[in-house]
Amino acid sequence: MKMKWSPLGAALIAGLIILLPLTAAEAIVTVTIDDGLITVTCADGAVCDSSPLAGIVAFTTTLSTSPTASITAVGSGSPALGPFNLDLTYSITAGLGSRAAAYFIGVTEDGLMGRLGGLPVLDAQLGGTQNNGAMTFFSAEAFPAPPLVFGNSPFCDTALSGSSPLTQSCSFGRDSRFTSDVVFLLDLGVRVDAANVGATSASGDVLLAARVPEPSTLLLLGAGLIGTGLLGSVTRKAKNPA
Repeated sequence: MKMKWSPLGAALIAGLIILLPLTAAEAIVTVTIDDGLITVTCADGAVCDSSPLAGIVAFTTTLSTSPTASITAVGSGSPALGPFNLDLTYSITAGLGSRAAAYFIGVTEDGLMGRLGGLPVLDAQLGGTQNNGAMTFFSAEAFPAPPLVFGNSPFCDTALSGSSPLTQSCSFGRDSRFTSDVVFLLDLGVRVDAANVGATSASGDVLLAARVPEPSTLLLLGAGLIGTGLLGSVTRKAKNPA
């Protein structure tokens, strides 16, 4: 027997496609630390990763600032978090005679698959502290791998701030230019500008999370889809009376 799909069933399936446009393939979480002279990276499960848990990279390194600066970063992604969530905890401690430097700490989750045109809204928020004139900002981005050539990918960032305690936030979402499935990655990065010579410390946490639709929004969407299905059913019966 040949199966027939009713307009109502088709509408409900369309609703699932709208709500779940993205999937996690084999996600790879990587932490990167940079002081402007040296860049070091640590991938989930590598020797440098001190966390035994999948989806969490815990990495401490000493960079070439004179005297040295110790940087600890813990980056978390899938499967420890949801496939479209990232978390980065960072801590920078520069010695008494340290040079002025810009430090970058980032976490990347690669191997995601989906339509960036159907990306949910992603909210990012940072909370931290800093001293000795340090200034901090962060950015969050979703971009195809390899990047496409016709424009920037969905992203958001904040302005440099010397406040302590520090709170920053930004959001980004779907980009209508991306209409087909692509492999893409999420990236979350913090930059700390230690503009003054001397002992400097900065630490904090920044979280990137997919925004959960309000219940009222889901109800309206569901009602709209069901209404579309019922309308199609009534129209079909009107055209084909028993």
